[in-house]
Amino acid sequence: MRYDTEVLFVKEVEGGYSPELGKWVQGSKKVTSRMANVTDLGAEKSRLFFGEVRNFHKVIRLRNPYLESWSYAVISEREYIEKKSSQSRHKSSFIVGEN
Repeated sequence: MRYDTEVLFVKEVEGGYSPELGKWVQGSKKVTSRMANVTDLGAEKSRLFFGEVRNFHKVIRLRNPYLESWSYAVISEREYIEKKSSQSRHKSSFIVGEN
């Protein structure tokens, strides 16, 4: 299995009033890059998980666990949101759909 696709995990932080600073702060984005194995979700698995066959789902597999929260992932300049995830001691897997 090749981990040859760059995936950007983006966490959006909303802006608002900060009582510590005493002023309004703008929202920000935290971007984390990881190399991953990215494949399309097959028709049989798509029907099993979602009850329908769609070509817009992908499977992201990482060598190491990714435990941070994220808002969306960017693969080849397209945004995907998390549908399902699986974490083990040694790996992480995510099923994502187009945003």
